[in-house]
Amino acid sequence: MKIKKEVVIVTRNGRIIKHKGDKIETGGIKLAKGDSIISIFMLNSVDSLFIVTDNHLMAEVSLKKIKTQKRGGSGVKLIALSMETGLINFVSPIMD
Repeated sequence: MKIKKEVVIVTRNGRIIKHKGDKIETGGIKLAKGDSIISIFMLNSVDSLFIVTDNHLMAEVSLKKIKTQKRGGSGVKLIALSMETGLINFVSPIMD
């Protein structure tokens, strides 16, 4: 059985993209002006991410709800951010 690998990219402004692949390459996500990549993971069995914002909001986000897209897309909103929450500061996969 071949292991299905996916690349997950998370930006500081709360965007995420998940695409099929077995290597990390440039051009994985289209960044909005002022945004930057905070984390890139190659995953094969992770179901969720642990996220911490600048103002210490912590959240667990399921990757099952994130649809796989083609490389170079703008991704989807991962979590709602505000002045109260701050931007995303840390992302880590949660291993089963």
